[in-house]
Amino acid sequence: MMRVRTAILLLLLHLAVLCLLESTSSMPDGQQAAAARHRRRQVLLREKATLLALKRALTLPPAALLDWNESNGHVCGFTGVTCHWRREHVVGLALPNNMRISGAIPPVVGELSRLRSLDLSNNSISGAIPSALGNLSRLRNLNLSVNSISGAIPPSITNLTRLQNLIVYKNVLSGDIPPSIGNLTRLYELDMWSNNLTGRIPAELSNLRGLGVLQLDNNQLGGAIPPSLAMLAGMFYLSLKHNDLSGPIPAAIFVNCTVLGVIDLGNNNLSGEIPSAASGTLAYSFAVLNLYFNRLTGKLPRWLANCTDLMVLDVENNRLDDELPTSIISGKKYLMYLHLSNNNFWSHDNNSNLEPFFAAMFNCSWLQEVEAGAVGMGGQLPGRLGSMLPRNMWHLNLELNAIRGPIPASIGDIINMTVINLSSNQLNGTILF
Repeated sequence: MMRVRTAILLLLLHLAVLCLLESTSSMPDGQQAAAARHRRRQVLLREKATLLALKRALTLPPAALLDWNESNGHVCGFTGVTCHWRREHVVGLALPNNMRISGAIPPVVGELSRLRSLDLSNNSISGAIPSALGNLSRLRNLNLSVNSISGAIPPSITNLTRLQNLIVYKNVLSGDIPPSIGNLTRLYELDMWSNNLTGRIPAELSNLRGLGVLQLDNNQLGGAIPPSLAMLAGMFYLSLKHNDLSGPIPAAIFVNCTVLGVIDLGNNNLSGEIPSAASGTLAYSFAVLNLYFNRLTGKLPRWLANCTDLMVLDVENNRLDDELPTSIISGKKYLMYLHLSNNNFWSHDNNSNLEPFFAAMFNCSWLQEVEAGAVGMGGQLPGRLGSMLPRNMWHLNLELNAIRGPIPASIGDIINMTVINLSSNQLNGTILF
């Protein structure tokens, strides 16, 4: 009996749906179009009311957002508002670049349920990120950078499962990075640098398989770099500098992240050796290696010699022990900054021959700075040093070494040289410019 009753109820429900569809489809085209316009108008009126409430909640300069008013009939004409080209509801709100907006972001912003992009960057906004932002389930881009936003990152942020770019750098956010950010699996860019974030880097970030940019530098993050970050195969920019990270650099990052272009881990407490193996594809993508001010030991990895587009190599203030990196810098046209100071890099031929090192710089036509102070290099400066160094070089530091003999007169031929430091060596003579 129960089955018969259930079958009858399902049949009646099916017939009701069919009747509803028939009545809708039988509506004249003009009436359907009018109904659609009415619905859009109601949506826009609600969105207009929300935007005006947002304006009232923020503190604005007198001349800001003057067109945000009741008499302005169409919300799509408001400054900073973008509407869907066909459905005409609000999908974008951009009020960036020093509009001098201050005050806290009000919860009412969470009522713009169709919003895809929200940009309030470069203002003076303070207070916390409202939990109501988690209601913007269609949001793809969120940029709150360069403000004074404080407090913790709200857990509701992880409701934004369509988010592609989460940009909150240069604020005063505090607390841990929520591990649940690993649920934002469409994320491509995660920028949280220059805040007061603490705790560890969540291993759950490895779930962000489409992530290309990860910037967490200038915070107070500690612990080890999660080896699971090596699962971010498409990551090309990794910056974790100026934190309190310790332990080794995960070797798999250089092997699995095959399009890596920039890795910046400077000013931490990292130890161990720089990984000696890397993907062959880094020869075509890798450009910047910043490892300065750590406690790294061993040698420079030889795979760097294959990176034809290398622009920055900064390993100063570590405990490296190696020969001067002649083969690594040779032929690197785009190399701009070579910083080796405060390690142990000896010259060729038992620390007596500096000529190969400087000769390797000849084709480094973009080279501007060489920092090689206090590395223990010995030998004499080549007499033709001035013709070996690129014409764009303006900074050469060789202080606190064991270089001896005369100062080459050819140094004066480098027309752009403005800083040269040869102090605390065993040199004689003068520099003539």
